[in-house]
Amino acid sequence: MPRVTRRPAPDQVQRDAAIRERERNVLIDAGAGTGKTTILVDRLVEMVAPTTSARAVPIERFAAITFTRKGAGELRLRIRERLLQELAEPGLSEERGRQLREALSGLD
Repeated sequence: MPRVTRRPAPDQVQRDAAIRERERNVLIDAGAGTGKTTILVDRLVEMVAPTTSARAVPIERFAAITFTRKGAGELRLRIRERLLQELAEPGLSEERGRQLREALSGLD
C-alpha cells in the first residue's frame, strides 16, 4: 500500500522528537483529530524495531490503556497495519524485518 504524502505538521519537529525519545516518558496533550494516536503508533513501532542503532524493546513490555474496548481494538489494528506496512518497505534490513515480525507475532 503506498504511503500518503502529506505536508509536515507545524509541530513536526516536536512530533519526531516524541517518537524518537527513549530515555523519558512523553506526554502528548492535544485535541481530537490532531494525530495523538499516530504518534503513539509511530513511537511504538520505532521502539520495537528501531531505525537507528538503539536497542529494540520487546512488544510484550508495552501496555496501552484506552477508555473503551472499541478504542483498544482500533489501536491494535493501527499498530498491526503499521507493522505490516513497515515490513513491506523496500530495502528492509534483515534485523529490522525480524524485529517487526516478532512484534507482529507478540501483538495480541
